[in-house]
Amino acid sequence: MGYYAAGTIGIATAERMVFEVVKTGPITAGGAITGEVAGWFAENGVSQVVSVRLDGPIIIQPNVPTCAVTTADISVPMSAVSASGFSGVGTSSGAPQNFNIGLNCGGGSPGTTTRMYITLTDQTNPANRTDKLSLTPSSTATGVAIQILNGATPVSYGPDSSAAGNPNQWFVTQTGNGLVNIPLSARYVQSASTIGSGTVTALATFTMSYQ
Repeated sequence: MGYYAAGTIGIATAERMVFEVVKTGPITAGGAITGEVAGWFAENGVSQVVSVRLDGPIIIQPNVPTCAVTTADISVPMSAVSASGFSGVGTSSGAPQNFNIGLNCGGGSPGTTTRMYITLTDQTNPANRTDKLSLTPSSTATGVAIQILNGATPVSYGPDSSAAGNPNQWFVTQTGNGLVNIPLSARYVQSASTIGSGTVTALATFTMSYQ
């Protein structure tokens, strides 16, 4: 029997405590519960009398949705524009061309969701971390690049990796079972002080990450 000396609080050392895992919100990923899970405090929370710790981890393995890409190859035709339509480095010309990345998510238990992230990678220059997509060697135009937009925001490029926190990875949505469309658009942008006319081709890949 142990006592805390400010009042007479008895602690029965043989008392049995039972814990159960309670769902408090959307379940988005598996994991483990470890370490301290409860405590008993005295003196208005100043002094900890008892610490309750798990002997081993509680493993959480929910059936969260998994997603398959329905638009693995996307071609975005770009309209011809005049070099005179640009007014300096960083300016754009012509209307953005809209396109979508589609996914079909399923297999999740009721009430589960998955957090969906994406990274776009410059296939011509995988080390590119700017928001300007490089032209392929087959392009004959100079002084221009392609920007891909998420809404009104240019997307910056990152490594081809699904690791959480990948550079320039961005959050798409949190979703359960069902179809998901990621709306994007592409536009020309001036990348050098002088523009040379010709053809423009650019290639980007995308990598999904579910967290």
